[in-house]
Amino acid sequence: MAASTLPETLAESFAVEKIAEHEFMSKVPPASMGNRTPIAYGGCTTAAAVNAACQTVKPGFYMYSLLGYFLGPAVTDRRVKCFVYHSRDTKTFATRRVVVSQMLDNGTDRKCLELIADFQVAEPASAMEFYPPPERQYKRPTVTTQQLRDQYVEEGKIDKQTGALLDTMFALSGKYFDQIPAPEGVSGQNCMGFAKHLNTDQDHLHITEKFSAEWHRAKGSLPTTADQMASLAWAMDGGLSFIPLIHDHKYLEDVGACSSLDFSLRLFTNNFDFTKWHIKERKAIAGQGGRTYSEARLFDEHGQLVAMESQQSIMRPLPSGVKPKL
Repeated sequence: MAASTLPETLAESFAVEKIAEHEFMSKVPPASMGNRTPIAYGGCTTAAAVNAACQTVKPGFYMYSLLGYFLGPAVTDRRVKCFVYHSRDTKTFATRRVVVSQMLDNGTDRKCLELIADFQVAEPASAMEFYPPPERQYKRPTVTTQQLRDQYVEEGKIDKQTGALLDTMFALSGKYFDQIPAPEGVSGQNCMGFAKHLNTDQDHLHITEKFSAEWHRAKGSLPTTADQMASLAWAMDGGLSFIPLIHDHKYLEDVGACSSLDFSLRLFTNNFDFTKWHIKERKAIAGQGGRTYSEARLFDEHGQLVAMESQQSIMRPLPSGVKPKL
């Protein structure tokens, strides 16, 4: 789906309509981002599934846990169907299992995502409150990802063709979010990995000690709790499978496959507004067995931890004899 044909707002991109009991259909097909093949960005299908789950719980219930498995790639030329199973409904908790599928040309359904969303009624008080601080004290710069790219092209750090790929591959994120790379992180020093050859001030650290951070703010209105939860799921999926590459002077052209397999999203507050600035930190934790494991932490402007997401991703080497080419 080209940027010109994308839904106008983020909320419209994950909107769903009820078509039967426990069954919802996305109003638009999922879009592609960060991939060289015409398959959908996982955050699109996850956001639609979260939105569908939210439609089935009573007001006053808030999602605090989301566990998901990508069963296969979704395509971008058809909508997704979300079947919501009610696993638990009590006075305090609600659990939903959502199976996301697409109808193939032969009329059969192909599953592409299955997740479990847990909800809890807002508690009147907490017995304990604590959370870790961000890696650094960040000052929000004014240079956007695109402006940083233009600066790198002008200074000869990347060529125009490489710079143009940033818009091509990540137009979806740019349409729905304001994003500013934090210069304190690796991604802010190598243009989100597109200038992978540049040295950074974290090169002396082990890959598991490096971090990247980006400021995020959703564009447009997110008036409902479901909109806020779905937008968070949309954004937290972004770039976690790439972060080991970005932190090791590599990028997508250096591997044969790189995409998310599963994820775990935990929310620590009911009161957040994703139309305001948040900082997302990303770290690579482990890589072995043809897979990588990475984590992202989201903080609000005051340094309060809002959410954490962990992901395992497939990462295969290039086939023998294939030269890196993006």
